[in-house]
Amino acid sequence: MGPMIRPRPRVLHVLAESVWSPTAEYVVDLCRQLRRQGHILDLACSKCAGDYPDSVEHNARERRVEPVTEFDLKPGLDNIFVTLGDVRRMTDFIEREEVEILHTHSDLAHYVASRAGRKANGQPHVVRTNFSDAPLPPTRLRRWIIRGHIQAWVGFSKDAIDADIRNFVVPRAHAVILDRAVGIEHHVAAVAELYLRLAEGR
Repeated sequence: MGPMIRPRPRVLHVLAESVWSPTAEYVVDLCRQLRRQGHILDLACSKCAGDYPDSVEHNARERRVEPVTEFDLKPGLDNIFVTLGDVRRMTDFIEREEVEILHTHSDLAHYVASRAGRKANGQPHVVRTNFSDAPLPPTRLRRWIIRGHIQAWVGFSKDAIDADIRNFVVPRAHAVILDRAVGIEHHVAAVAELYLRLAEGR
């Protein structure tokens, strides 16, 4: 009898950016590598007007990651009704595509994804990445967005992660520290293992 194959959960990465940046490049490359290993994964990003060469949408396609662009993901109080519309549309997407894990990379992405996840029937897990070597400032608004709406944390600094999981009440068992000094292949293995543990309830 061969080794047991662990089922891979469906994942949606939510990137509330339209302009190409180091963060966007990292997220797109992570998604591409996870897909190459057989993970079922989508990337949602802000839609760009036209084929702007410095857009996330354009560069994701160039790297063979077809983005989901049915969400606006526009920050600011002026866009509050647009954001509420994003929550409704993402709830529909989560249920239609049976998404099990939402991986967010900013406060806006976290707000939209986590609130959509709570409305969806499947109640997917929410993962957050902090790309800084410093903890996220635990402002009142950020605590409201994240606390109670988070199951796992990914970061690049042990000290930052220790502060983040304390400030935002994240289970330490679901905190993953990535080493910037190693290739993204090592990051893929750690993130994929986190996804599997969440899906299996560990």
